[in-house]
Amino acid sequence: MKNTTPMRGIHRLFACTLLLLAMASHAHEPRIIALGGDVTGIVHALGSLSEVVAVDNTSTWPASVKKLPDVGYVRQLNTEGILALNPSHILATHGAGPPDVLKQLQHFNVQTTQLNEAQNLKGIVEKVQQIGAVLNKPEQANTLQQQLEQQASILAQRVASMAYHPRAVVIMSTGTSGLMVAGNNTAAEHAITLAGGQHIVTDYSGYKPLSNEALITLQPDVLLLMQTSGNTPAETLLQLPAVKQTPAGKHQRVKAIDGEALLGFGVRTLEHATQLQAYFGDISNHE
Repeated sequence: MKNTTPMRGIHRLFACTLLLLAMASHAHEPRIIALGGDVTGIVHALGSLSEVVAVDNTSTWPASVKKLPDVGYVRQLNTEGILALNPSHILATHGAGPPDVLKQLQHFNVQTTQLNEAQNLKGIVEKVQQIGAVLNKPEQANTLQQQLEQQASILAQRVASMAYHPRAVVIMSTGTSGLMVAGNNTAAEHAITLAGGQHIVTDYSGYKPLSNEALITLQPDVLLLMQTSGNTPAETLLQLPAVKQTPAGKHQRVKAIDGEALLGFGVRTLEHATQLQAYFGDISNHE
């Protein structure tokens, strides 16, 4: 029987050579992996989406990113899967991880930039400037900053003119255990305040289930429901006995929100907060 071992060795050597040549050809080309919807949105706004070779599954905007390789959930990353894409730089949102994976990527000489958490305009601007520096787009970052500051100024004026600030509860998810809602020290709290509402779940921090009795006691003017496929439709939510006993239920005020856009504190947050303020404004005018 003919010995094919030498030929297999040649094939392996040839394949390795091609891989090394491919990696060398990208040595001076930016190959960005964007981790987090806020990060991907800013990269797009700065005009550098063409440099992105992969994203995580929380990156859904713009729609064109859905055609890119998906490295999985932003908090459960895999070192091997990311390295296989031969990135030159990782741009990661504040919650990306696990931390050990990010450290391993740095060990393999992949530049990694993890952004700080943002909960206001200052934090968004810091993200824009940091990403602009990595992408060598300082002028575009400055222009984007000016646009965001103008949006924020207009929004603040509209909020200041409101005679009444509606009492809001943000429902992150619905299920058999009840309504999972946002408490203190959450992006939801800061986003609602930014849009001119009153965030009224103040007995705890983070995200926890809210009992029917507690919902009735809070008497929210509006329920803000995360716009996800797994959540109960607004029409069904309005039929719940506890919801019916609140001003939100009596006036049919359940509004779906885009969590990634509003709560991500990226380039779309102010736009969506402005839309939400208009909704709050209508409620205010009827109180």
